[in-house]
Amino acid sequence: MFCPRCRNLVVQEVFVDYESDNGSMSFIGYRCVTCGDIHDATILRHRTGPRSPIFHATRQRRPPVCVETKSVMDGGGDP
Repeated sequence: MFCPRCRNLVVQEVFVDYESDNGSMSFIGYRCVTCGDIHDATILRHRTGPRSPIFHATRQRRPPVCVETKSVMDGGGDP
């Protein structure tokens, strides 16, 4: 098996999850020996699922406000 990220060798490994809520503390996955990318059933399911929009809660940008100022050199200020 080859890594989809870097196309190098992937090895099978047993991972331990101490905070798992499904009752199983260990699971079998695959890890790339070069880039360290991990593949298991849950990760693959999340990667192939529908994506939510990234920028759904961003604020609208306001146009810049131009302020006209007169300098003393132009004769617009008080001496």
